[in-house]
Amino acid sequence: MSKYIYIIINTIDLDKVDFNEVLTTSKYTVRKNVNGSLGVLKFEGIEPDSLLSIEKIEVNNRKYFNHSMILEVLDSSDWKIENNLI
Repeated sequence: MSKYIYIIINTIDLDKVDFNEVLTTSKYTVRKNVNGSLGVLKFEGIEPDSLLSIEKIEVNNRKYFNHSMILEVLDSSDWKIENNLI
C-alpha cells in the first residue's frame, strides 16, 4: 500500500507550491498532461501548507489519489500521447 498522496492542480498554480514540502523537486519536473494545463504533485502524510489554498482538480469524483488511482488517471489520452504507427 502506497503511503503517498497525489493531487492534480492547474499548472498556473505551480508558483504557489513550496517544493520543499512535496516530493517533486520543482515546477519543471512536475508530470503534466498533454496540453500542459494540469500537473500532478505527490506528498506524504498531511497535506502541506502551501497546497491548502490551491484548487485541486477533481477526476472521477476524487481530488486525492493513491498510487494505483493516479496511474489510472495518467493512463488516459489526456495524459499521454498515443503513438500511431503506420
